[in-house]
Amino acid sequence: MAIPRREDGDFIEGIYHWCDRWCERCKMTTRCRQYAMECARDAFNADGSQDGDSIEFMESLICVADSFEAKGIDEELAAAEEDASFSAAEYSDDDDPEEEDEYDMEAYLLERDRIERETATTKCVQLADHYMSEGSRWFDEWDILLSLLDDSDGAVTDATEVVRWYLFQLAVKLRRAINGKLDDEMECREDMLGSAKVVLVGADSSLQAWELLQSRMPEDKADAISPILAVLRQLVVETEAEVPDARDFVRPGLDD
Repeated sequence: MAIPRREDGDFIEGIYHWCDRWCERCKMTTRCRQYAMECARDAFNADGSQDGDSIEFMESLICVADSFEAKGIDEELAAAEEDASFSAAEYSDDDDPEEEDEYDMEAYLLERDRIERETATTKCVQLADHYMSEGSRWFDEWDILLSLLDDSDGAVTDATEVVRWYLFQLAVKLRRAINGKLDDEMECREDMLGSAKVVLVGADSSLQAWELLQSRMPEDKADAISPILAVLRQLVVETEAEVPDARDFVRPGLDD
């Protein structure tokens, strides 16, 4: 795994927030800070020794540090520490931080429970769960047959990898999107749109992959994929209805 180096270009802020985490297939890894940091971490063996070129490793860390420094992170951290510092002069005997924290945590947990329960009843989330279940069941039944299909062009292997990659991810990302929609905090809107966009892009790729697999299956077996396609298409429709602006959301570096 090559470590992104300084000459590969500047990192794109937030590119990793709403991606599908399929780094092996991503063409933007040289612009991703998260990828660089993971590569740097993996460059160490369990015993603490280093794999690869030491200079390359250090340059990757310097590149990450430079990116943070350019954004004035040091100043922001200092300001945050100052804001968070506790002044005894401002504290009165009547105040009880522990009691207030306990109340805030209870209210927070109640709100999170409400959001999770409401999310679970959303039609698109239920469809995502159903798709995950039906897709898993199909692989349990037909996985052996896949190895017997004509894959001289590698298309079956590729389609299978695509379907498997997104099979469970769609439900997870969609829950995150709907959680964000139901949360009253306005800063959740961007995460809602970005997460829903990942779902739609993954669903589009999955539809194409399933259709490819169906076209390669024997005629008497191909119909087994049709119900899965129907669920997935309905999932796209319901997601677009639930988060209508998701298609137009521009993810940094991925949709530019």
